[in-house]
Amino acid sequence: MSQTVDRIISIFKAMSRVEKIELVTAIATDPDVKAEVEALSPKAAAAPSSGGKRRFKTKAKSSWWIKSFTGVSNEDASGKKLKGTFRADGVFIKNYAEKLGVGDFCIVHSRVNEEYTVCEYTKGSSDQVSVPNEDGTEVVFAGLLAHNSYDNANALCDEWASKL
Repeated sequence: MSQTVDRIISIFKAMSRVEKIELVTAIATDPDVKAEVEALSPKAAAAPSSGGKRRFKTKAKSSWWIKSFTGVSNEDASGKKLKGTFRADGVFIKNYAEKLGVGDFCIVHSRVNEEYTVCEYTKGSSDQVSVPNEDGTEVVFAGLLAHNSYDNANALCDEWASKL
């Protein structure tokens, strides 16, 4: 430890119980210290429900998702008929700038307005697609050129099946 910390600890040890509590309370209410303590403290484990099954908290869903779009399939390998976005061939991605090449297509879906947009990655700064967030703000995806928007994934897949 540094000399400053050693001095503070020796002063702290010399304080009365009431003074120590006042000092720790003042330090704990400092916004910077509070944020650091919360970041370092272990998260509490989810308590089991009364039914005996353990329930875990899930992460909040994002208000949007992006899926690479390389084609359309109507059936999976076992012959089961696919519906919705499962018909769109591709993988779900977060960092589209790293995962897509120039000229690649993707689907951007907004959970807020339930809109599916087919986009092409151009890497151009003037090409942008905006998606609303639940809090009223917008997420802007730079480098994506919007081609078409659809109300449902089946309509998207029906139209783009012959284009890819």
